[in-house]
Amino acid sequence: MHAVFRYCHLVLICLSCNMALAAAPDFTSAAGMAHSCAGNLQAQPVATPQAQQAWVLCRDIATAKRLLRLADHYPPEQQGQLSLQQLDQEGLRVAFAALRDELRTTRRVLEKIVLRSKDDGLLLVPATWGSDLNGDGTLTPEEQYMFAIPKRPVIGTPDEEDSVADSRTQQYYQRHYQLEARFRVDQSDVQWLLGYHYFLEASAELSAAFDNGPGTPALRVRDPAALRRAHGLLLAGVNSSEKLRQLVLAETDDEEEWIAHPGQRSSVFPETLSERDFRAWETLLGHILPVLEGKQLLAAPANASLFESLFSSMCADKQGLNVASLFHRQRNEVLVPKTGPVRLAGCQPITAGHPVSPLLRYLSGPVQRGMDHAPTGMAMLRKLFWVN
Repeated sequence: MHAVFRYCHLVLICLSCNMALAAAPDFTSAAGMAHSCAGNLQAQPVATPQAQQAWVLCRDIATAKRLLRLADHYPPEQQGQLSLQQLDQEGLRVAFAALRDELRTTRRVLEKIVLRSKDDGLLLVPATWGSDLNGDGTLTPEEQYMFAIPKRPVIGTPDEEDSVADSRTQQYYQRHYQLEARFRVDQSDVQWLLGYHYFLEASAELSAAFDNGPGTPALRVRDPAALRRAHGLLLAGVNSSEKLRQLVLAETDDEEEWIAHPGQRSSVFPETLSERDFRAWETLLGHILPVLEGKQLLAAPANASLFESLFSSMCADKQGLNVASLFHRQRNEVLVPKTGPVRLAGCQPITAGHPVSPLLRYLSGPVQRGMDHAPTGMAMLRKLFWVN
């Protein structure tokens, strides 16, 4: 009897293991992703790290595809030319509200993910996640490689100029993208994605916060609560970025990495980050946070650089912009008028308690170098984009 019990116990363990293996999320192929995401868009995530990652990935991939379809709704030659007044304001507001709600849902799950071992992280091959976006039955290179990771720029090598037609070919993606790139998710990668969620959700909140239709002022507050939520999300995003920086620097392994520190070599991240980059990252966040918190003001000094002078008209003389105050406004309050001097709401006297932030002065150097040398400017923008 005891032997029978032990046998049944072993059978149950084996069945459980087989079920777990069968249900293990697979994001290394198109078929694996489709199987992993089937039914995962409606169901709530199981409280395991891999299931949570899969749930967020499936929903984020679906959201990205919906946004790409929305962008493709307008002919390419019209993109960037239509003003907001020419588009359906209510339709845009509904679309951004849906995006905000979806980002909020996935963000709350991301905040709970804790990877306790390397095996908890999913193995990802993003170049395999393409699909037929327009439903014409044909998978174009653009659709096939919509999530492919760009190759790192080679320092000193001029970028090749490709025509629009070239960018739609298989050869283009082989030349500019890492089609075989794979990495295993670790805690810093979760934090990286969480940062993007904070900033994108804040952008969606801001889009709902203002009324910019025909006959309205340039920026009139429509939803004060959305403004306040956007402020909280931006603060969370900056703090998340600093946590990401610390997590990356603390890593001791070097295998199948996404974002990596200077000592790691096994990384498919589109940018190489040096020790200098990590120091600049820390300094920049240290300047941004007091501005977002309203502790320091934005103002152009008397000896302003060309970049700093762009902000000289924001406020009257001896005043600076309290950025935090912009997010705490009443309904129908105008932040920027359509006519007259461009004076932003939120200006206040510069005092010892509210000094001028060094942020604009700190940024003026890199901006000027970018203006003098376009590749340098593009390199800076790429790094800022990829490390959120």
